[in-house]
Amino acid sequence: MSSHDLLQEFVDLVVRKTNSEVGFLHFYDDVKGELDLKVWSGTALTHGPVAHNTRYQAAPSEIWTNSISNRAPEIENQSEKTCMVRQTKMTDFKVTNYISFPILADNKIVAVLGVGNRPTPYDATDIEKLDVYVKVGWPIVTKLLKTKDDDEHSLSLEFQNQSHEEVLVAMTQAIGKALELRDEYTSHHQSNVALITAGIARQLGLSAERCFGSLIHDIGKIAIPAQILNKTGPLLSAELDMVRLHAEFGREIFSHLHLPWPIADMIGQHHERMDGSGYPNGLKGRDICLEARIIAVADTYDAMSGDRPYRHAPGKNKALSTLIDGRVTRYDPYVVDAFVEVLKNGTDIQGLYA
Repeated sequence: MSSHDLLQEFVDLVVRKTNSEVGFLHFYDDVKGELDLKVWSGTALTHGPVAHNTRYQAAPSEIWTNSISNRAPEIENQSEKTCMVRQTKMTDFKVTNYISFPILADNKIVAVLGVGNRPTPYDATDIEKLDVYVKVGWPIVTKLLKTKDDDEHSLSLEFQNQSHEEVLVAMTQAIGKALELRDEYTSHHQSNVALITAGIARQLGLSAERCFGSLIHDIGKIAIPAQILNKTGPLLSAELDMVRLHAEFGREIFSHLHLPWPIADMIGQHHERMDGSGYPNGLKGRDICLEARIIAVADTYDAMSGDRPYRHAPGKNKALSTLIDGRVTRYDPYVVDAFVEVLKNGTDIQGLYA
């Protein structure tokens, strides 16, 4: 589970326990007076595009500002405010009532937790609940975040300390299998997906290397007969079932490699979908690794934007509308929103389909 997913779980729990509709968790720099937008609850995601990893100065009109300036929880039950941060271009939605709760550590505000839009008014007992969740849950969350960061750093050092020979042997094995590919389409497709994935990763505040698996996400197709991959007519049901095995085949190829990134999971899960409708294992939501969720969006866009041996491309517009229509249900909304921003600003991606 990624650090972002861990924070999402915490916010979703608080939303459920307070019978609220929406929730948020934003980190706060007590010295600079800056907010760092981190997480919205799952229900808030349905209102429109969301901001992620965006730093800005809090404005007086925003629902979390008073609790920061007063260094104390705030309740408002007849609010006329909207949840809108101008710098983030996030779609606004009305907040009828809310609680904003500052989280302190060493006498400094480190984050702001909030819930809102409950059918009934909030009162002091809800403040007491949030106080318990913060006192009990926040130390656990921060400890898990630190442990995860330490583990990733340790894995990275372990990888760097491997001998060049060990790395060369492992990568040669993988590349040797890749050379067996007899499908020209897959080669171009993987390059396109890698380019798109790198852009999405950067938009989400991740390193491009984090999603390295996108470059070989379809590697499992080496086990699929060439006559099926290059068939010019519609695939039969049995042939389609065979093609769908490529995700699991690819995962098996990389399952023995000890790398700082979950490449085997990226490959094996890139056809899974948020609502469990994907394959091969019908995984749901955050059971799908973040990198695979990113690749899924890039893979869908490229696959629908370009021709395949057995069909003409539906086109870029249809590909984009499919992703937008499927945000929250089939595709991670944070990833879809990040991709839309990348597409607006990425002439290199637009040039792939000129």
